[in-house]
Amino acid sequence: MSDQFHRHCLLQKGDLRQTAWIPEIFAKKNKYLSLKQKDDSWDDGWKIIEIGTRQSSKYMLERSQDYKLTRKASDV
Repeated sequence: MSDQFHRHCLLQKGDLRQTAWIPEIFAKKNKYLSLKQKDDSWDDGWKIIEIGTRQSSKYMLERSQDYKLTRKASDV
């Protein structure tokens, strides 16, 4: 996985916009995507309107769990 990357993308669906980290192989401007929801359903029709920062997939995986340490680090 060390040579795989994600791209930070701006997505639009109608009047809605959101950002997401997308695997680089799918991050193509004007491409339409389906996003997996928390309940494992798929939300179709999201268009990539901007492609931003590139980050290694390994780093993304390592950072994805950092929120679990926030309370421990911030408790006084």
